[in-house]
Amino acid sequence: MKAMSGRTAGDTGKSGKIRERAALLVALSLCLSAQAQSPARDEAALVRAYSRALHDAVHTHWQPPDGADVTGVCALVVRQLPGGDVLDVQPHPTCEYDEAGQASVVDAVFQASPLPYRGYETVFSRELRLMFQTE
Repeated sequence: MKAMSGRTAGDTGKSGKIRERAALLVALSLCLSAQAQSPARDEAALVRAYSRALHDAVHTHWQPPDGADVTGVCALVVRQLPGGDVLDVQPHPTCEYDEAGQASVVDAVFQASPLPYRGYETVFSRELRLMFQTE
């Protein structure tokens, strides 16, 4: 006679169903975890898109004046209203451009006003820093 492990044929079926349900719960848990992280990824992607839209809008209007020193990096502090209307633009003290170069990037921001807003409301900031860098 064979020794019984205490399980019957019916138990094996129950055990299989339990394992199947456990696997489904693990899969569901992983899906829910991925969805919880998805908004953060979506927001990061939207921030990158907003940054690119700002860059494109301003650089379209930037024409460095002849003879201006626009080598290096120049950060601008931009204050704007919801809707993208620019209120104020100031070169950050670390801006490496000369006076004419700084004036040209400040002018480009005002010319680009209103800055991109629609579709970026959730990542919009009334004050932001725009970076200009030449090669």
